[in-house]
Amino acid sequence: MLKLFKYLKKYWLQIAGLVILIFATVAANLQLPDYMAKIVNEGIIGSDNGLIWHYGIYMLLIALGGAVATIGVGFLAAKIATGFSKDIREKVFSRVESFSLIEFNKFSSTSLITRTTNDIQQIQIAMVLILRMALQAPITGIWAIYKAYNLAPSLTWLIALAVGILVTFIVTIFLIGMPKFRLLQKLVDRLNLVTRENLTGLRVIRAFNNEKIEESKFEKANVDLTTANLFVNRLMVVMQPLMMLVFNLTAVAVVWFGAHSIGVGNLEIGNMIAFMQYAMQVILSFLLMSIVFIMVPRASVSATRVSEVIETEPQIKDPQNSKKIATKENGLVEFRNVNFSYPGADTPVLEKISFSAITGETTAIIGSTGSGKSTLINLIPRFYDATSGQVLIDGVNVKNIKLEDLYSKVGYVPQQGVLFSGTVESNIKYGAT
Repeated sequence: MLKLFKYLKKYWLQIAGLVILIFATVAANLQLPDYMAKIVNEGIIGSDNGLIWHYGIYMLLIALGGAVATIGVGFLAAKIATGFSKDIREKVFSRVESFSLIEFNKFSSTSLITRTTNDIQQIQIAMVLILRMALQAPITGIWAIYKAYNLAPSLTWLIALAVGILVTFIVTIFLIGMPKFRLLQKLVDRLNLVTRENLTGLRVIRAFNNEKIEESKFEKANVDLTTANLFVNRLMVVMQPLMMLVFNLTAVAVVWFGAHSIGVGNLEIGNMIAFMQYAMQVILSFLLMSIVFIMVPRASVSATRVSEVIETEPQIKDPQNSKKIATKENGLVEFRNVNFSYPGADTPVLEKISFSAITGETTAIIGSTGSGKSTLINLIPRFYDATSGQVLIDGVNVKNIKLEDLYSKVGYVPQQGVLFSGTVESNIKYGAT
């Protein structure tokens, strides 16, 4: 996740404004209990209606200011997170466009689709939570503990106990949930793969009457993903009532021990009410942080997957010292002692291939299924690079030609036709630009 934060640099001014508004929101929320204590201690007990109205108006204005600041925080957080995810998506897309077939085989098309859509969506959701809750919760918690200690030092141990219990819950859930978050994204990839295979191979499946087999494959992928999602959601469902239990027990404890302190004259009623509100603010801040800790691990897995794509350098690049194809020649293709092996393979697919495809003649490459015909053709436009030997066009090694120049010289018709979104005309003119 940290690797992607560099794309936030362009939003530094908005982030600075967000931090200011967060401090304003926290200050407003924590100022209200002070005025409440004064109203109870001085206004209600002292029967001073004027003072109640005076502090009541102050509280109303502070509450309105806090509401405006909260709206501003939500607006800026959404704007920054949306722009951040847009920049990452563009970066991923531009990187994928530069990939050769080697990189596509490494990631697979379905995984790249998931990383570009679902993974980046998870990062965007987590970024909103980080900008809103992860910044606001610690500030609120620390500030509220400070103010609560000043009001009633003898009751502060209740907050420490509640915070200790909450931290234990959060860490336990984090350790249990993290492996499942890693598994979840892989299962999404698997479901996308099975769905894509069914849609693209629908005619073949029907021709061989294998609908039941494909249905069982989809059912397994779907059930596995559903099971993992249920486990994660149950973790979150269990966490909320536990947090609320701690929240309510803390409130009862504050009233119990606070009443005893009031009885012996060590604490005023208004201060006890304010202390209770501060204690609730502390627990609420940890509750918000727990939500962040639940979402961030899943986003962290997604961020790692997205970073893998962005940081993967394509193996096939433009040469440093490129050469132009001579204009006097016209389309002579030569293979000179070419060998090719797929990455990680022990046996070469092509071995000692040498031939010339002369201009004006039709050259057919014939062989059985899996003999390497398509692989051989893919070496000409550099979808793959020959392991050894040379592939030349008009006497120039294709490795020494800029990819843009090479593609402009080579016409390529794939085995499987592809229709892009748009009109028939736009598809026909696709290679004319």
